[in-house]
Amino acid sequence: MLDSLVQQALAIAKYVVPIVLGYAAGWALKRRPPGFLFTAVVVVLVFFVAANAAAVVLRNIGVFLALSILYSLALVFITAVLGSFLNKPEAVGAARRPVISLYVAVSLAAGLAVGASAEFNYASAIDPLLLFLLFIAGADMAHVEVRLDRSVFLAPAAAFLGA
Repeated sequence: MLDSLVQQALAIAKYVVPIVLGYAAGWALKRRPPGFLFTAVVVVLVFFVAANAAAVVLRNIGVFLALSILYSLALVFITAVLGSFLNKPEAVGAARRPVISLYVAVSLAAGLAVGASAEFNYASAIDPLLLFLLFIAGADMAHVEVRLDRSVFLAPAAAFLGA
């Protein structure tokens, strides 16, 4: 039991420590990481995740698409219903159109294509990339002014309840 708790704590710390170290580095350097660095790391991460999952995804593409569409519709519906109870009407502005990065879409398609055609241990690259992304996010967080009032929590609460 105790061994299991220690393992869980270490697993959590593995992902929290890079954020804390990144925050400290960002605060010490007094600079935000450049935006293109986020994009580059996310694009490479998406490529490796897609390549790693290519065999399973391509074998079950119809099921994945159907479930993704159903889940997305359910999430949008439930979030809209819950959000309508939580948000003040005068605070609601026009919704922005979601933007899907062309870089990420191309990276996803390339990862699926490469993963389907070339055998490699793509999973070995995922964890270091994710840890680096968390470090960069931590460095960026050092320069973000945090404002904690009730309205900040409404949208995430509605999305969480909807999930």
